[in-house]
Amino acid sequence: MKAKPTFADLIRNKEIQFYTYGRKLDIDISQYGKYNLKLMEHLVESAGNKIVIKGNGLESHLTTAENLYPLTEFVVYLQYTGSKRYLDQAVHVHANINKLNEHYQKPE
Repeated sequence: MKAKPTFADLIRNKEIQFYTYGRKLDIDISQYGKYNLKLMEHLVESAGNKIVIKGNGLESHLTTAENLYPLTEFVVYLQYTGSKRYLDQAVHVHANINKLNEHYQKPE
């Protein structure tokens, strides 16, 4: 049975990509690993103060709760890195909430 890709795998394989102001960031993130602050700094430098995270792999990855944590951790580090340079740093995760809701139990 093939293991599901991790969040880092999806980034390295470009199934999760980064955009700013409508343009796709063309950066090599094949070396991405956990807590890679140099990559975060490079991403912020390339994007400026607005970063959008999206891609085909993102929604499929977020179908289980345990996969939310690596995304959250990544966004927090990205926000932290960007806020040192830009006071108005913004990170947007572009995903279809209605599609994701199909995979989570509704509270009663």
